[in-house]
Amino acid sequence: MKGFVILSLTVLIVIGVWVGVLAATNGGIPNIGTVSGQLLNETSPFPLSVDKNFKPHPMAGTVRAVQGSRVVVRMVVGISGNFQLQLPPGVYWLEGTFPDAAFGCRASDVRIRASLTTDAVVACFAPLG
Repeated sequence: MKGFVILSLTVLIVIGVWVGVLAATNGGIPNIGTVSGQLLNETSPFPLSVDKNFKPHPMAGTVRAVQGSRVVVRMVVGISGNFQLQLPPGVYWLEGTFPDAAFGCRASDVRIRASLTTDAVVACFAPLG
């Protein structure tokens, strides 16, 4: 009987530790999400009424994820314009900059969910000439 009690307590302890580990690691799923996107220059060298074939193009710069007035993540982006930021769940405003930005770069709010990827485009406008 004593052996059975010791075995039962050992099993309960092991189960308790296992449940604690799963709870601490959120079931093995990290509590972060991803926003994946591109920093784009949307400035046409000609008025859009003249240049109907103009398409925004990627560019190098910086992308920041902001909550309130706090910059949570900042990333330098290469000429592909591609970026991928890992963030805790929440709502963020994405901002971008590049050397010739006249009016800054923006994206709408993005909602980050744990273990999911959200797509976004950060659009910038450069001065004309």
